[in-house]
Amino acid sequence: MTGDIRADLLDQERHFDAVVLDCGGHDSQSMRSAMTAATHVLIPFRPKRRDLKLLPSMSELMTLIKTVNPDCHFRAVINQARSLPSQVSHAVDAKKVCEDFDIPAINTILYDRNIYDDADESGGSIFEVGKDKKAQNEFSHMTAELLGIEIPNIPQGSKHTLQGELI
Repeated sequence: MTGDIRADLLDQERHFDAVVLDCGGHDSQSMRSAMTAATHVLIPFRPKRRDLKLLPSMSELMTLIKTVNPDCHFRAVINQARSLPSQVSHAVDAKKVCEDFDIPAINTILYDRNIYDDADESGGSIFEVGKDKKAQNEFSHMTAELLGIEIPNIPQGSKHTLQGELI
């Protein structure tokens, strides 16, 4: 989908319980029109200056979108964080910077893990490819936080979503 996709997304919403759209990493007409139809917008940031420099423009875009879509929930997530103990403070600091620009940050941090590249290459999800329980746990918690739901007690090693359906 490209261009003004608002009508297409609203049509999809009538047919599915949830519509998830990845708009890529750049500002575009399709990203902006998707935000006008969205209930939730997740903005990933790496804990790096290059990404965090985009916060002022994302904050302005949020303000603009909220005039058209006041019920949309915007959240930032720190993504591709390094898991080395000496690097954790960078992720924590990045979350604080997001908050400084009125973009609430999700508590869960997504760490840089090989499973994400493996899943991307295979066309599957992290729940279908490999057995990286840490990545699956982080992603489940991030999703639950974004949607404001509690995670049910899912048995270790389960390939189920938060609703108990197979992914």
